[in-house]
Amino acid sequence: MGWKFYFIFTASAIIIIISLGHLIKKGKLRLCFNTLDIIVLAFYLYTFIRLLFTKYARVDSIEFEIFTFLIILYFICKEFISINLGKGKLNVPVFILLSVFLIAGLIESLIGIFQLYNILPGYVDSYFKVNGTFTSPDHYAGYLSAVIPFSLGTFKFTKKKSTSEIFLKYLGLFTCLASLFILPVLRERSSFVAVALGIIFIYLYSPKVKEVFKKITKSVLKKVVLIISIILFLFISARILYNMRPVSVEGRMLIWKITGNMIKEHPL
Repeated sequence: MGWKFYFIFTASAIIIIISLGHLIKKGKLRLCFNTLDIIVLAFYLYTFIRLLFTKYARVDSIEFEIFTFLIILYFICKEFISINLGKGKLNVPVFILLSVFLIAGLIESLIGIFQLYNILPGYVDSYFKVNGTFTSPDHYAGYLSAVIPFSLGTFKFTKKKSTSEIFLKYLGLFTCLASLFILPVLRERSSFVAVALGIIFIYLYSPKVKEVFKKITKSVLKKVVLIISIILFLFISARILYNMRPVSVEGRMLIWKITGNMIKEHPL
């Protein structure tokens, strides 16, 4: 519980300092939303409405307060990085912010690798052999599924114009490789899907990928082959993920079935 209050205190301090700095500068507040931002806000709104109509959940819970602060910090960091990178160079604050996130991800990945080879014990509970500094492999995999696309994107899109950019680029590469090495050991299907979607999202911005896709879609035959290939890939991937832990899948299906009936009775 202590870390939750520490997080709220730190996040509040950051928001107050940035707000005061903005008032002193008297600059115009820019609000630019992309598709991802709209999805994040829609999910936040959905969560808020759901809490209003859920019997044993409260809007004033500390978990929802943390979620609210995370949403605010997301937009602050996004705007901060966009403004500074828009000037055409990697300045010190952005370099520190990105480096700290990547180093944290690299350390977590290395801890997991050391646990895998019995150099370090499992954290908190020895029941789990590999869980990083988290209480379970599920939480650990969820963290890595955010680190991997971020580190890959840093490696792919960071230019090598300065020493700091070279450092950041290869730090992203090492973090990505270390995280990819330990992630399959955790056997968490949702993290595999999240990482796959994150990587696809990154490569959609690649000009080379766009050119190849345009060439493929020019021919009707190539379009058909592409669609069939995607369907087969998804089917095979789904079978592999199911066979990893079929009992777990059946348990989730039971939960969804019960939840579906609850939603029918009380849609809001």
